[in-house]
Amino acid sequence: MTISLGFIAVFALAISGPYLNGFIAPRFSRPANIPQEWRDAASYLNEGQGRVLLLPGQDFGSYRWGHTLDPVLPGLTDREVVWRELVPQGGATGSDLLAALDRQLQEGVLDPELIVPLCHWLGVSQIVVANDLEYERYRTVLPGEMMRTLSDPRAGVRLAATFGDGYVNVPDASRVFETESSLRNGQSTSMALPQIAIFDVPNPEVGRFAARSIGSEAIVLGDGLGMLSASASGLLNPSTGPLFSESQLVGWDAALATVDPLKVEQVVTDTNRLHESRYYSLRENNGATLQLTGEPRSGLTTDYLSTGQKSPLNRLTTTRLEGVASITANAYGNANTLNPEDRPSNAFDGDPKTSWRVDYEPFSVAGVEGPPTISLDLGRPVSSNQIVLLQPQGRVGTIPVRTYKVVLDGSRSFTVTTDPNNPFSEKGTSVVLDSQPFSRVDVSVLDPIDELKGPVGLAEITIPGVSPLVEWVSVPPPFGMVIGTPMPVGFLFQRWRASPTEPVRSDPEPALRRIFTVPANDSYSLRGTVRLDRRANDAAIDSVLGTLPRGTVATSSERLFGYPAARASSALDDDPATSWTTPFTGVVGQSWSLKLDHSISLDSIEIATADLPNRSLITSVEVKTDNFSKSFGLDGNGPIDAFGNRTYRLDLGRSVTAQDLQIVITGITPRTSKDLYSKSESILPASIAEIRFQGAPRASISNSVAPQCRDDLVAVDGIPIPILVKGDVGSLGDLPLQFVGCGSNPFTLSAGEHRIVAVNQPSSALQVDQTILSSALLNSVQGQVSASQLEVSAATNDSAQIDTNGSAFWLQYNQSSNAGWEAAIKENGKTESLGNAHPMGPFANGWLVSAGSSGSIEATVQWAPQRWVTASLIISIIGLLGCILIVFISRRLKSQTIEVGYRVSSAPFPSISSLKINARSFAWAIAAVAPVALLLGGVAVMAGVLLFGIIGVVVASKFSRGSIAVHFVPSILLGLAITIVIATVKITHPSVNILWPSKFEVANILSLVSLFLLLALILADRSEPDSK
Repeated sequence: MTISLGFIAVFALAISGPYLNGFIAPRFSRPANIPQEWRDAASYLNEGQGRVLLLPGQDFGSYRWGHTLDPVLPGLTDREVVWRELVPQGGATGSDLLAALDRQLQEGVLDPELIVPLCHWLGVSQIVVANDLEYERYRTVLPGEMMRTLSDPRAGVRLAATFGDGYVNVPDASRVFETESSLRNGQSTSMALPQIAIFDVPNPEVGRFAARSIGSEAIVLGDGLGMLSASASGLLNPSTGPLFSESQLVGWDAALATVDPLKVEQVVTDTNRLHESRYYSLRENNGATLQLTGEPRSGLTTDYLSTGQKSPLNRLTTTRLEGVASITANAYGNANTLNPEDRPSNAFDGDPKTSWRVDYEPFSVAGVEGPPTISLDLGRPVSSNQIVLLQPQGRVGTIPVRTYKVVLDGSRSFTVTTDPNNPFSEKGTSVVLDSQPFSRVDVSVLDPIDELKGPVGLAEITIPGVSPLVEWVSVPPPFGMVIGTPMPVGFLFQRWRASPTEPVRSDPEPALRRIFTVPANDSYSLRGTVRLDRRANDAAIDSVLGTLPRGTVATSSERLFGYPAARASSALDDDPATSWTTPFTGVVGQSWSLKLDHSISLDSIEIATADLPNRSLITSVEVKTDNFSKSFGLDGNGPIDAFGNRTYRLDLGRSVTAQDLQIVITGITPRTSKDLYSKSESILPASIAEIRFQGAPRASISNSVAPQCRDDLVAVDGIPIPILVKGDVGSLGDLPLQFVGCGSNPFTLSAGEHRIVAVNQPSSALQVDQTILSSALLNSVQGQVSASQLEVSAATNDSAQIDTNGSAFWLQYNQSSNAGWEAAIKENGKTESLGNAHPMGPFANGWLVSAGSSGSIEATVQWAPQRWVTASLIISIIGLLGCILIVFISRRLKSQTIEVGYRVSSAPFPSISSLKINARSFAWAIAAVAPVALLLGGVAVMAGVLLFGIIGVVVASKFSRGSIAVHFVPSILLGLAITIVIATVKITHPSVNILWPSKFEVANILSLVSLFLLLALILADRSEPDSK
């Protein structure tokens, strides 16, 4: 008894090790009571109907006030709550739909118009925004950005209530935490917001049941994002319904036979992509679009192949490479998130702004073999006496490579060292070859892997005389062609983009290139959206917006990343609220420049510089003109205005004639910010709000693009298509511009394969993001189709009355789609089963109800798997009662000997002397457990089991008390593993990042070995007829 209690005490002490050694992070401690603001918000929600959408998605419930693992709202409100977590849950279609919206929100590229369609499909009537999350912990969207998105008029929702007004959400109130995104438009992470905000959704569809007449269906080839985009773009008639994905009709023969091909609306999107997926975070989950060969793979075997809406491979959007046979790499991106902009094809596309990159150290830990290597198969022999390797250009965080190895055709090897003084030279590094033909090129990074503390790669592999590849995104033919039935069709293509305010990201698709198939000769109209390239140079943006007078060019060395309003001309607009703002890094040396087409005379310049907590303070500048230069100190005592700008007069000392003027920042008082994600210190940007002098041009405050018909943005089958671009980009430069075809529009496309290209011209500062092609047949159908919504009354959670006219109709049940739902209808006293549900639309369950008599019918649904749950509960209750009965009887039976050789002892714990084991039984147990250890734990775990098992067999057979000692081995190994963990953390202080688990590999192996040895001991004990 004493020994047993001692074991329990030692075990309790062991498992308390993390707490006693301070390994439990402070964030896991939280107040016993949930903040009252959340309780008040829940009480407010309880007065409403319909579902509640909780935004943003959360990896885990990490709030500024404490960590709850899961979001708190579902436990506080009586309403059904929809939210996104790290691992998708619920029906496949609904999870995909929710992820489509939330992932774009997290990545900063969400079109607000998508919000209301999603809410209608999910039965959401109110949206709850949590502004008290630890957003820096899992790199979720900033609260200010979240509120700005929901408050955008395009979102179509209304702010209804707030709780905890004036809430400031910063990791540390004594520090500045800013990002490029938080500094836009004068914002800051320290701005006061409501802790919780609730928005109302207009015209919510909160009913569980819906019924629609036959003859107004729509079919979308695409995933959740494709369905949302098709609805928001106006490509689908708002009265159309129900909406099917193509895969939902495959195998549902009755539904397919019911759809009228002449009335159905068919939309083909490019969103149903073949790609790898990874769920280590809520963003950057999807890898590069794959070719049918399955390349390029990310490098991690744990990534799984996503096939969209469970579509066969030939119905997925894939890529085609022209000009090469293949280009692959042993890894790309990083081991945490998937970054398709780092895919290998970017290293041979002729564009130095794109690149193949890999953060290789984590991949090597994960088991990727060899150094970082990219392999190019040209598919034909070529001859060249050199190739040029260009390292990634302007990609933040890229590590310079010192040595590359080039191998031709797998045998001829060449090693080259880059210029250590200028490894990122725009000229690249030339590799001299042997002038012999080759068809395959392998390029490897030879730098030691333990020195690669960040991404490395190549922007371009240039082979003189060999044209770069062209990567096309190929969209499957329309569904009507597959089933041999002509249907009206429209095409919706969207360029894959990333947030322009995130320096670590770039657009996965710099240009839109699509291959698509037209089912029959028809005329097509073209429209779509264009965006301002928020990373374009200052002059290009001024040109497209008409900001400056003709002949005037204002530029800067750099500006705040992804923020057009921070360009040079903002210092000439007489608006103290706008400014030229530098990037976060390298503030000293940044310059503002003005070039005129005529000469001016000036003897002084007045500048207004920002003196704000989230800006570095400029202390000195240098003024340069054509033949003049003078430095000035700024003492920080200039008069300050309401916007935090201090004004200084710079006296040049004489009259200066100039056409070119430059102001260089030569000194600052640095103010720092702690990076939200890397936690490193960074110097905050500096700003110049106004620059005034005699004869200075003034910039107009205009965000509008003048209507212009241009043919340099879109081409179909190599023929430029004129489009008319117009609209307002907004103060942040992030509003989309609409375009329509002009000139010969619509145009005719013949049956067969076609290609559309929207290449972004850097000089135009415009990027085509979406193209919509509508056939004349689709346009005519949309004008004729009008869906009939049947009357649903007396609805409960599982039944409803539906008024019909006797015709067949679609029955829809708005719960997460699952074949476990069963429906039946009751008409004229007769009940007819409709069978199991089919997925219908982006979320719900559906059935086709055959024609019957007119009048009211009752529809009921039930969750069929509940029968098994109920049966299991009954069995559990019976088992519990049986256990109670056994305990009651055993109290009356103190100790008895049973004839079969077993003893039932009243002693609650065995003594040490009873811990004996037969060596032969233990050997057989080890032999049985070893294969399981290999399967579940790997070679190292199996080796440990065999090693300690053999030692145990020898000890048990050779020593009288050896079999007793064997029983203590698992506990000793487990204690050793815990000791290793504690010692590793205390001595080496490893960084908490994606590599954290790799630091404890030995401890992990010892723990698994101890468990398998314990299993072997149990098996050996049970094999003895006299076991205790």
